[in-house]
Amino acid sequence: MADNGSLARIAAALRARTFTSAELTTWYPQRIQRYDADRYHSVLELNPDALRIARDRDAARAAGRASGRLDGIPVLLKDNISTAGRTRTTAGAAALLIVGAFLVQQWQLSRLRGQWARIESKARELEDMQAQIRRFRPWFDGSFRNLTILRKITGAFPEDGVVSAKTLEIRDVSTVTCSGVARDNQALFKMLDQLRAAKDVRDLKVDNIRGKTPLQFTFNFHWEEGGSDAN
Repeated sequence: MADNGSLARIAAALRARTFTSAELTTWYPQRIQRYDADRYHSVLELNPDALRIARDRDAARAAGRASGRLDGIPVLLKDNISTAGRTRTTAGAAALLIVGAFLVQQWQLSRLRGQWARIESKARELEDMQAQIRRFRPWFDGSFRNLTILRKITGAFPEDGVVSAKTLEIRDVSTVTCSGVARDNQALFKMLDQLRAAKDVRDLKVDNIRGKTPLQFTFNFHWEEGGSDAN
């Protein structure tokens, strides 16, 4: 009937009444059943109202009311294209899945916003604290080792100023070198003995002493946290 016929030839045959839309609509399912149903399964469903629609289009054509050149010619559509009528397609399912996914995402977003609202103030406080740490980090390390060394040395120097420090250098975390001036040897050695008594001070050595009044000195020691009282 319309085997290997083009749309133009099929449309011309319908206008010439060579065959009707109803006959064409009956013929195509027969070919689908013969060549596709048991082999490729490419046609998933047929419109249950196709034959009725074809007869309506035949009547409209006979009355001169054809809606277009392709009126009454059956067509195949992919199953993801939604159509009117009783034909079942996956278009609605796909739309439902998309809407469902969107709603789930909105729910998750709303839940995350609620969680953030509960912890936002604490997060801001933590950010401020981190900013303060970054600001003052050059003054001390994480264990406050340098600050502890400074406090220990300051406590050993007499408050009356008879011994005073001029420079202090901390190298490799634990090697400390200090230079300064003292009124006399007695005041200097008294200060050094007090510093030796500190449990974290190890191997205190005087590098040089020169001059008389005031005399200048340089000494060094190793800092070992948690050491014993023996020096």
